[in-house]
Amino acid sequence: MQPYIPRRRSRRRSISGRLVFAICGLVVTALVVGGVTQISRQSSSYDTTLNGSFASLGTAAATQSNATAAEFRSLMAHLQTESRPTLEVQLGNLVQQAASEEKLADSAVASPGLSRAQAELHTVFDQRATAMVAVRGALNGLLGLRPLPAVGSPNSSGSSVSSPILVSSSEAAIRMAQAGAQLIRSDRDYQAVRLTLRQARGHAALPRSVWVTNTQAWQAGAVDATVEQLAVSPVLAAAHRLVLGSVRLTPQVLPANAGENSVLPPTRSLTVTAVLTNLGTVGEAHASVEFTLTPELGGPTAGPVTHMRSVPLGIGDSEVLSPVTFKVKPGHQYQLTVAVVLPPGQTDVTQSSQSDDLQVAPST
Repeated sequence: MQPYIPRRRSRRRSISGRLVFAICGLVVTALVVGGVTQISRQSSSYDTTLNGSFASLGTAAATQSNATAAEFRSLMAHLQTESRPTLEVQLGNLVQQAASEEKLADSAVASPGLSRAQAELHTVFDQRATAMVAVRGALNGLLGLRPLPAVGSPNSSGSSVSSPILVSSSEAAIRMAQAGAQLIRSDRDYQAVRLTLRQARGHAALPRSVWVTNTQAWQAGAVDATVEQLAVSPVLAAAHRLVLGSVRLTPQVLPANAGENSVLPPTRSLTVTAVLTNLGTVGEAHASVEFTLTPELGGPTAGPVTHMRSVPLGIGDSEVLSPVTFKVKPGHQYQLTVAVVLPPGQTDVTQSSQSDDLQVAPST
């Protein structure tokens, strides 16, 4: 009978092979687990860093937004005592600041797990910027204010020439109430972003940011009352006041004139330049001046000659009007009248016109 030794050796080899495979499997598993753990650690570190960066930019935007919110609340508390020029400037500043804060918030990049929070942060600052535009539009339309051009825009160094789009008190109240509701919603959304970020990897924190501290002030009834008070406020009432500044003649009047008329040197043309100033509380999109030269009886023409010059003037602005040139003849007399075309509502006519009798010296 054959011995059983070879079968025992075969079994030993089979057991050894299975043991080798098992050990290899354990090694591979350990490597895989280790790799996954390492990747997880690296991913966690990356997310923590990204969330920290997100919080830093969000904090910068929120800090600036809090300052803008304080300015806005102060303005709303003293609306009835603000002057029209001051109100125009403050509304323009609020709109520009809120827009700048929105751009800063947009630059914050969150980790993939915070993509929703990033969208909500963008929404928060978009709501605030949109609300400031709506508030300015409502007040401009109610009071007839003209929005100032943004800094850096083509018209930022000149007067605002656009006419306001007027709205009724009821429409202004509706727009204001909608803006208030948007601000309240932005405060709620911002708080949700803070909570999401605090619970995420790294536990980064955002500061508090609240625009509306009294929600009752933005309810329909309260907003209606505020708008009605603004509509009848004497401080915010529009007052038109255009005045004529210096009037310059070319050629200039001769010195040491002994007669009643201003004497010009011999010339066949007279150029007149005037300065117009807006001392009112409302911008004038078409401030105008009429220049009229009338020959005396027996003069070279049968009637007066009139030219007009117009210019947009913001509150407190002065502008040198484009020159006007008249044809004249030596040896003749003329009456020159420069008069402001009074806008509707201007009752004060002082400094609104100048008139002078001119004598053109005869040719030698």
